[in-house]
Parts: sequence; structure tokens; C-alpha cells
Amino acid sequence: MDILADIRTLLGETLGLEQRCAQWQRETPLLGSVAELDSAAVIHIVASLEERFGIYLDDDDIQATHFETVGALTALVEGKLAQ
Repeated sequence: MDILADIRTLLGETLGLEQRCAQWQRETPLLGSVAELDSAAVIHIVASLEERFGIYLDDDDIQATHFETVGALTALVEGKLAQ
């Protein structure tokens, strides 16, 4: 499973940025750099992550640090899958 690729696809679908997201790498900034990533989008992303990966994100998981970069979000998912 290529989690980074799945995260890029999920972000592209959720934010409506499919073409742009396809080029994103782990170090690509998200929070504060992608105008489409607002509080409503975060809620949709969390729900999509839970559904796509079969994980549960509790309130403590929803922190700005987890949405700073594509890599931070990927690491969150990887950590949840490893539990």
C-alpha cells in the first residue's frame, strides 16, 4: 500500500485539486499554504481518512501539526495503521 499516494489522491478529491496534488511530496506544506484547506475541509479530510484507511482519529489526533505538510498527515495515518 502506497500511503503517500493514497493521501495525495484523497487530498485531491477532497480539496478539488487533483492535478495539483499529484505532484505533492512529503515536504509539501499544507496548512497556511493551500487556500482550500479550511476548517470544513479538515473535517472532510478526517472523515475520508477514517473511511479509506479504516482508522479512527480522536480529538487529540486533530492538531495543526498533523496538517502542516503532506508528510505529517501521512505519518499520522502510518502511525494509526501500525497500532
